[in-house]
This record gives sequence, structure tokens and C-alpha cells, in this order.
Amino acid sequence: MAFSVDVLDRSQNELRPPVGLDQSRLQRRGRIAVTAAVVCLASACVDGGSEAREFRNVGKLCLYPASETQTVPGFGAPIDSLSFRAYQADQPINVAVHFPTCLSQSCSVDRQASCTAAFASGSSQNLVISSYGSFEQKTHGACTADCGYLIARCSSPALAAGDYTFEHGSVSTRLTIPSTGPPPCVDTQER
Repeated sequence: MAFSVDVLDRSQNELRPPVGLDQSRLQRRGRIAVTAAVVCLASACVDGGSEAREFRNVGKLCLYPASETQTVPGFGAPIDSLSFRAYQADQPINVAVHFPTCLSQSCSVDRQASCTAAFASGSSQNLVISSYGSFEQKTHGACTADCGYLIARCSSPALAAGDYTFEHGSVSTRLTIPSTGPPPCVDTQER
């Protein structure tokens, strides 16, 4: 396929055909270019297209001792449920929420994740976990088949000895401090 370059004459603000190209061929090429541009826009090939994905208060929530800041909830779940942790008084609890999605390294962009852990209004034993995650998924071209995690992390205030309930979306889990045991986890799926 041969390409030619049209020249814009800035002094007269008009498009002139390259040397050796007559006006009728230029008009025909113009119609073809306009048709191709409309088809391209309709198929989202100009910007590639993407789809926004959001998660609010869903996913697998796990509670970890203050010293564990990077554990991935659900990764090696059978092992995690057998691994005992020590939860100490007067220490914060690290919260991790693993959102129910797989991220492609090449197509899942603008990743954001956050959470907060705060006492419910008027309570000193019930904590509410609010989580949010989002990303843009490119909808064109080939994507890598890897499956990355989208995880929100936050910490509770330091907790004195006692029994606590952690609420996340429509589910909750309990933790006694001090205690030793597997990390309490609860899963909330999208509805």
C-alpha cells in the first residue's frame, strides 16, 4: 500500500494535493479517509477504549497483627488458616481487603485501593471497615494472562484487651485481644 502526504498551504489555508495528484483522486481519497475514520471511532480504535471497574466494601477481608503489613488475603488460603499469629493488646490491627478481580499487568491501569478502620458511632468494640478499589481495564488488543491482586490496606487504632467485631459490607468477623490463632477472615462478594 502506497502512502502520500497532503500539504497544507498555511498562507492560503487550503489543502493542496501533492505534485502529480489530480483533484478527483484527492476527493476520492478524502471520502475513503472519512469513512475509515468513522469506522475507527465506532470500534474505539482511536483511544483504544477502556472500562472502569469499581469495588466498594466487597472482597476477602483478613485481620493481621501489627507486624504483618504485606500479607495477601486468600493467597495460600489453606496455609494461612493453619498459620497462627499473636494479636497483642495496645497494638493496631492491620486490615487487608483483597478485591474479587484479576489484574492484567498490560491492560489493568490506573489502579487505586484504599480502606479505613474506625469505631462505629458510639461503640468502643465494633469497628467498621470501609474499602474501595478501582481500575481501568483496556478493552482493545491482547492482554497478558497474569492475575495480579488489587488489595486495600489500613490499620485500626491501637486496641486494648477485649473482644472486637470488624464489620465489612454485609459481613463481620470477631477478634479477641490478646489471642493467638489463624487470621480472622471473612469474604463479601459483589451483589
